[in-house]
Amino acid sequence: MVDKDERPSRQYPMTTEAAAKEIIPLLKEEQKKQLAVMEIGELKSLHFNLGLFIRNRLGIGKYYATWKDRPLGDGADNESSKVIYTMWEILNHREENLK
Repeated sequence: MVDKDERPSRQYPMTTEAAAKEIIPLLKEEQKKQLAVMEIGELKSLHFNLGLFIRNRLGIGKYYATWKDRPLGDGADNESSKVIYTMWEILNHREENLK
């Protein structure tokens, strides 16, 4: 029996910001507008749709356990929430808050 790495050969983003920037172009314009106008407290409502898409698309919790900027110690659900928040910041031109 041979142990093999089951990760796909694609290069995954290594930071939360890079992950957000990878997902944003995949959204329809209307979805981007809806995300941008949401109140910050409403973002958690995206957990089961956009959050699940992010977790599956990026393999969060399955294929790797760290971002370049920090460990993925919060679990896949919290990590996808951080990506959603970062997307919201980018769409609202608040990138300075990401630093």
